[in-house]
Amino acid sequence: AGAGANVVICANNAASLKKIAEECDALGGGKTHVVAKRPSSEENCATIVNAAVDRFRSVDILVVASGQNKVAKIVDQKAEDFLDVMDANVTQSWLMARAAARQMLKQGKGSIVNVASISGLFGMPTAHTYCAAKGGVINLVRAMANCYGNQGVRANAIAPVARTRLTEASPGSADVVKAPADPDALDENVSRAYVEWARERIEERVPAYRGKQDAGTLVGMYTLTPDA
Repeated sequence: AGAGANVVICANNAASLKKIAEECDALGGGKTHVVAKRPSSEENCATIVNAAVDRFRSVDILVVASGQNKVAKIVDQKAEDFLDVMDANVTQSWLMARAAARQMLKQGKGSIVNVASISGLFGMPTAHTYCAAKGGVINLVRAMANCYGNQGVRANAIAPVARTRLTEASPGSADVVKAPADPDALDENVSRAYVEWARERIEERVPAYRGKQDAGTLVGMYTLTPDA
């Protein structure tokens, strides 16, 4: 928004949407429009895309950050919990990407960004379903990139490791370096501490990667289409 982009923000939480919209407007860039819906159905996704096209004439960039985590090992998890996690992470990402991709292909251009997780690249010992779900998101993005990259529609995934509301409940999360409450206080050393923590935990459990993985590769954008 601060760079001048018009932004459509979507979620079920009206209070959070209002706050985020006010923050975007305060940046003084583009315009902000709120759609109080999650990408939980074909109808909702169509409504979101149509709102962007009706108001701003196109959908140039889609960022999907839909997700949920119910921490458990496979032998302890209920089937309904598995389905809930897969729906929030994979199905909703798929539905929203499909709706946006159809519009982008009509335009001849666009960029789809899915927020995945480091858990989608490595098997974390206490989040079996979440790992499967985020792995599904990453491979969905790979498939879209291979299919639509030569048609002007790019697809990429971000696989971060960070302390969030989802990770707070995860066993071992207390070991993660706590970031300052003030986002402006974050610096390179804090970010590096997160990465180092992730690298050490992965190396403990995945011996094949020991000594071969640069910590810097564990966080950031995984570019799957040219000129991302």
